[in-house]
Amino acid sequence: MSVALPSTLYSAIERRQLLLFIGAGFSKNISPQMPSWDEVISRSAVLLDYDPDVLKTQGDYLQIAEYLHLRSRLGDLYSLLDRELHASHFDVATSLPHRLLPYFDTPFIFTTNWDSWIERGFEYELVPYNRIITQADFATPRCWAPAPGTPPPPTGAAASRGRRASPVTSIVKFHGDFAVADSIVVRESHYYDRFDFEHPLDIRLRAEVIGRAVIFIGYSFSDPNVRYLWHKISKLTREAGAYSVSLSYFVTHINNPLLIELFRSKYIETILLDPTDVGGDLQRVLSDMLDRQVRS
Repeated sequence: MSVALPSTLYSAIERRQLLLFIGAGFSKNISPQMPSWDEVISRSAVLLDYDPDVLKTQGDYLQIAEYLHLRSRLGDLYSLLDRELHASHFDVATSLPHRLLPYFDTPFIFTTNWDSWIERGFEYELVPYNRIITQADFATPRCWAPAPGTPPPPTGAAASRGRRASPVTSIVKFHGDFAVADSIVVRESHYYDRFDFEHPLDIRLRAEVIGRAVIFIGYSFSDPNVRYLWHKISKLTREAGAYSVSLSYFVTHINNPLLIELFRSKYIETILLDPTDVGGDLQRVLSDMLDRQVRS
């Protein structure tokens, strides 16, 4: 299937005014066996001596994580998540979408993922990056670059993709990273604490999104992150005096006319992938976007 991308998206790419926001679903490109939130929470039942099916009826994942904190088992959940999401049988080389991300000419890639697969995609392609987890990282980023003389990967995604405006992309871990346990946003109270949108990472997002378009990849329509983030972003953009809010984009394979119209009212256009070939369609979308970047 060939996905028809909006001309406004091409325009944002050509002007180097596109930001990528990556969610947990993007990691499924590594492997269909990559555990979902529901699966990880079910496996965490052993930490609470619960039957997994019973635990699911006791609360949503935010509440369950909050309960684990009260029981002093949240660190055990982090360890479980780290093991499950970075299991040795997963390999970033199998995910072309992860290997294409490094070539986007954008100053920032924001992600609500705690896993390191975006970073590993950059490393596989030998593309330098900065990683932003805490406020201090804005002053002194966690930088990665290949060692001089490192041979190129045997199946590299591309030699050049027309990067010119942003020599190095910063990967902003919006909900934290396992490397800094205190940074992880997972408990219900964590989300409530972020509702004022005044955390340093929120402030940077607010600054970067004004006048730019955002493309959401790896999220579901029901994901509260998308609804919350774009409500705040569109409100802040209007308050900043931008009379026309930049269109942004939501990539999904679910054709839900009600939610598509609701998202459109929030200035988010939906890009529909073929539900029978989600991974293949996503690869084609990203490749098409990069081709437009090279030609501009």
